[in-house]
Amino acid sequence: NLLLTFCQMGSFLLKKQIDSLREKFIREGGFRENLFKKRIDFRQKIR
Repeated sequence: NLLLTFCQMGSFLLKKQIDSLREKFIREGGFRENLFKKRIDFRQKIR
């Protein structure tokens, strides 16, 4: 019973983390998008 409880708890926490990461990705975009945006901003500052 204890092992089942730990498995359920772990599954719940992983699902919660995945949902949180999904929301963050939707709000802020991905790594490449942010890197591209910073590169464009840098190029515009130079000009």
